[in-house]
Amino acid sequence: MAENKESSAKNWLFELNEALDHKSFTTMVVTVWAIWYARRNAIHEGIFQSPMHTSSFVTSYINELQQLEKPDEHHIQVAAPRGGPRSWLASPIGFAKINVDGAVGHHKRGGAVSAVCRDHTGLYLGSSAAVYRGITDPTTLETFACREALALAEDLQVTNMMVASDCKGVVLDINEETGGPH
Repeated sequence: MAENKESSAKNWLFELNEALDHKSFTTMVVTVWAIWYARRNAIHEGIFQSPMHTSSFVTSYINELQQLEKPDEHHIQVAAPRGGPRSWLASPIGFAKINVDGAVGHHKRGGAVSAVCRDHTGLYLGSSAAVYRGITDPTTLETFACREALALAEDLQVTNMMVASDCKGVVLDINEETGGPH
């Protein structure tokens, strides 16, 4: 892995996918992702975490992935919600689209936000997510999701983009440039 001279990250990943077994490749990808996330938090948010915390996250995440691979006899299937679009809506040609969402955690101790970026053909460009402990206001989380979209666009070096959110209040505040309470 260290001897690879490939300059394209995508080609490097493809080469490693072919060279490593599934478990090793998954461990490598999760580790690189966790390091990237820790670095991004340090640069953009001023939040620093120890290498031990990053290592613990990798171990925990891989354990969760392994649990997902085991069949669950008690799995309950939930029907998809009705109404509204059921598929991704394309952006104009030449524009990337970043779909964002925020949600309050099940135990209401905090929330999480995510952003997924695709080009006008639907090609996946990248994504990111963040957890906010102690923040349980849905509108605040939706606002943070929009901020996450801007950070993702900067990371991906995307200049022509649209941000799509399902939170009408946040969208109106941004479009009307009111600044809003959040």
